[in-house]
Amino acid sequence: MLQLQPNSIRGRALAALVGDWSGMPDESQELRARRVIIRRVPTEVRHLKETVAAMHPHWLLIGPDVDEQAIRSIVLSCQAMHPELELAMLGDADDLRRCERWMRRGCHVYLESSAGVDHVAAALEAAHSLRLVVVDRLFLDTARARQIPPIGTLTRREEEVLRLVCLGLRNSDIAHTLHLTENTVEFHVSRVLGKLGARNRVEAVDRALALGLT
Repeated sequence: MLQLQPNSIRGRALAALVGDWSGMPDESQELRARRVIIRRVPTEVRHLKETVAAMHPHWLLIGPDVDEQAIRSIVLSCQAMHPELELAMLGDADDLRRCERWMRRGCHVYLESSAGVDHVAAALEAAHSLRLVVVDRLFLDTARARQIPPIGTLTRREEEVLRLVCLGLRNSDIAHTLHLTENTVEFHVSRVLGKLGARNRVEAVDRALALGLT
């Protein structure tokens, strides 16, 4: 019988894998990479709690196939026994909402479901040793793309108006600086807001900064 040891084995952190994952072959019960051991555990809560109690892992690693209600039950039950247990998850690349939801709930590592064992082990090791929150870049890129829509090309005059808007100038001040009428400035500001997908001047400034336009 395999003897489970608490938290680590010879300096390796233990991660309890709940559910399926492409990086863990069906016939495998354990993988080792870097300073991490990833061990498959039962999905059913009662048996999982018994295994986690004996194993006392540092990480709870949730596979992409585990449904939302089961995850909540599993996480609450396991963290009630071991409050120091850290949560890591694997998710589909097109499911940004699941990533955002569980990052808000305290997940420390969120990786794309096709991540290999070395990638997962490196992320767990970095998050633990450096006290980081680790998220695969593709989820961050997707979030940024949704927050900042593609913009139309700004004309030279619109760039000048945007620069002055970012400096906090009012339309009358911009008109005086560029030797334009206020109506013309208002027209250019409206065009800039539309191209940036901004509802007001504050959003326009934020998005201009995010896009490196100022």
